[in-house]
Amino acid sequence: MKTKERIRGLVAFVCSVAAFIAIVCILNYIYVVNGEPWYDQWYRNLYHSYYEQDNIDCLVLGTSHVHFGIDPQILDELNGMNNFNMANPGQRYDDSYYLLREVDSSHDLKEVLLECSYQCLYEELVPNEDRSDYKYVDYIHDPANYSSPWMITYHMRPSVNRFKMLVTAADKEYALATIFPFVRYRENLFDMETIKYNIGLKRSPEYRNYNYDYTVPDSHGITTHISYPGKGYYYYDGAILEDDEKLVKQNADVTTDPIGEESLGYMRRIIEYCQAKGIKISLFSLPVYDVETVSCGDYDRFIAAMREFASEYGLEVYDFTLIKDETLPLPKDEMFWDHAHMNRAGCEFYTPLVWQTLHDPGSTASLFADSYAQILAEREPEIYGLWYRDVSYDDRPDPAGIFGGGWREYNVASSRPDMTYVIRKGPYEASGEEPGGVSGQTGGDLFEEVEQIAPGRFLLPAGEYGLIEVTGTCGDDIVSMKVKY
Repeated sequence: MKTKERIRGLVAFVCSVAAFIAIVCILNYIYVVNGEPWYDQWYRNLYHSYYEQDNIDCLVLGTSHVHFGIDPQILDELNGMNNFNMANPGQRYDDSYYLLREVDSSHDLKEVLLECSYQCLYEELVPNEDRSDYKYVDYIHDPANYSSPWMITYHMRPSVNRFKMLVTAADKEYALATIFPFVRYRENLFDMETIKYNIGLKRSPEYRNYNYDYTVPDSHGITTHISYPGKGYYYYDGAILEDDEKLVKQNADVTTDPIGEESLGYMRRIIEYCQAKGIKISLFSLPVYDVETVSCGDYDRFIAAMREFASEYGLEVYDFTLIKDETLPLPKDEMFWDHAHMNRAGCEFYTPLVWQTLHDPGSTASLFADSYAQILAEREPEIYGLWYRDVSYDDRPDPAGIFGGGWREYNVASSRPDMTYVIRKGPYEASGEEPGGVSGQTGGDLFEEVEQIAPGRFLLPAGEYGLIEVTGTCGDDIVSMKVKY
């Protein structure tokens, strides 16, 4: 009798575990779409194609800048190897470390290309425990960045490295959301529209067959082709960065913010792992559009810090932000689909240039300036756009709104520190006769001048929207731009 009771107890336990797992899987199916549906498909398709690879010779690691900026199929043609782009949006350096180990555990890895990104290295301001003030935390420990390992591990197969990534994914108060993905979407518990949409998406032939190919018009009527050709790379074909879209939210300041020791420590672990295993590793940074580079502070300080760090390991850092303008086949803004990500034209130019530079640096040395300051100094006066940060009434940084000031501090990004400005604001719908246009006004001049608290710096309420018109003067040169805010 005792034996039968034990068997029944064991069966009951196994059935309970199976039922629990089934319920979790059903809830994940119903609720889990990581970010927007197209965002979820990026990760899903990437890891599906990763598990289809016979062997990966060269691995590319980094953030979304690399995700859109390096085409592994172009690398295949250049180096005769099988290359894979395993860069993901906002990818933390601990994620890159465990992904490196995951790939190396089942592939004969020969080379790694690792992005050096200031956005994932510098510490960030987050509210303290009682939300009375802010404190600096490593990029890894900002709750806004927990989504990176959450998204990656959701589409990975079970493994030791996946488990380790989950362990380091988030602080302990987020343990339930880390273990059970559907918990992250609990606000949609009774949202039948969202549930219906998620199920419909996951039952669609495109989703089930890992197809990702869309043609859409943007706000300017330009047809954009968005596609996933495979091996981790997505491209935007046709999209370019328009003037009125050149607005960046920027909380980082590489002039004053500290580098996160934990993130830097994982960079060290990546380099040391590769060197110990005889895997060639190269460090590089891809450019972003200048409104973002100018907005982050003294970018040359970041370059110097990375060069000093790399020299500890006998390495160089190749920062393609320093490529001289005369080298570019197109105006720089025509190589991006937004302020931080390349379109297909940008990727097709930079991918071969990156490979050539990393493997024969002498052949491209003349294409690089010594500093970003030199790049700006050699240009004609130019306005790149606007950047902003949320601030309190007494001008303290307030990214989470805990001080309740409700203000945004806007700044003009330009190539000249001595440029003076006239800044006006008006309603966007009154800014042009063409749909989505920004030239001219209708119904008279509806724009009013904005008071500047410093040259090119002004405050507006955080909830206000419209169009900013900036006219800059530098010597005899007058330049202008209109930007949606």
